[in-house]
Amino acid sequence: MKKYLMLLALLIACCVESPTEVAMVKLTPPSMITSLEAGTIDGAVVWEPWASLAVQRGLAEYRLNSSEIWRGHPCCVIAAREDWSENNKDVLTGFVAAHIAATDWINRALNSNSSKLYDYAEQLTGLNRSVVEPALKNMRFEYKLNDSAITELGEAFMDFELFDQQKWNGSGYGSIKSYVGSMLNEDYLQRATEARIEEVPYWQSLCLPNPAFCLPQPTSRKTTVRIGFIKGDLHHLPLFVAMGEGFLDRAGIAPVLQGFDNGPQIMVEGFKMNTVDVAYLGIAPALIYSINADDGDLSIKVVSSVNYEGSALIVREGVEEIKTLATPGPGSVQYFLALKVTDEHKGSDA
Repeated sequence: MKKYLMLLALLIACCVESPTEVAMVKLTPPSMITSLEAGTIDGAVVWEPWASLAVQRGLAEYRLNSSEIWRGHPCCVIAAREDWSENNKDVLTGFVAAHIAATDWINRALNSNSSKLYDYAEQLTGLNRSVVEPALKNMRFEYKLNDSAITELGEAFMDFELFDQQKWNGSGYGSIKSYVGSMLNEDYLQRATEARIEEVPYWQSLCLPNPAFCLPQPTSRKTTVRIGFIKGDLHHLPLFVAMGEGFLDRAGIAPVLQGFDNGPQIMVEGFKMNTVDVAYLGIAPALIYSINADDGDLSIKVVSSVNYEGSALIVREGVEEIKTLATPGPGSVQYFLALKVTDEHKGSDA
């Protein structure tokens, strides 16, 4: 992790006279595009496909993909309200199985360059293949959780005092490792990958067209699940594949989607206000807001990974000195990266 922070620090050092001159602004990814076009920001740290869109339109250039600065870094995950999951274990297992089936479908489609994949990407993002195809090359879809990498990220959050110290002290956790260990629940991944019918794993049974291999799920007994996701975030492609390919339907789930602007909004307006049961969101807001926004009414479990990597630092064409840098806001992975960049550069000048 130190390696990627040093690389970013060096990158910013080439473009900024003084780290104190960098103004951090909070913008939604679509607003970043319009602000780059208007020249009101110099750069942005943003998730795909918005980085690719800015480059395709000639508004900015890639300076560094996240895969180049920290290979395999954790990004988005699936989380569920703890109280809901305790009462709906079979439903959540089915949801995770559908997600695994969708992840497998995506990786096969990427290998075969399936046009259907880009149809799903366009449905999610509203952007055509010329934008989403290069964006997809900057991320890796994977359902397995990397506990050590998430712990490493949490320790960096602690170093930068991103946790509300009073709430952290009252949480009862003795370390980031114990905190992460209590938040991650890999039981659903295990159940979803276990053989259920004739040695066929549950998730794989959702992919088979022969009804004899599928778990019986009468249409009249579908369970409604309120699902949060980030609007236009290509990282959440498995959700749209799971719906389009019928994996959620075969798992007995009737999805009700609710789109949000970012992960912190999902944590507060989704989980805290109990408007979603399950959500696709970044691991950063999941970790930070489970402490900072918790007043005894917010408890989630992270049950699966969604993707690794998939963000980028982009800089407006012709800009030599970065003075205004946009991110989706505090609590996002992108904000954290930008904060680390400026702090590392301060240290190098001290």
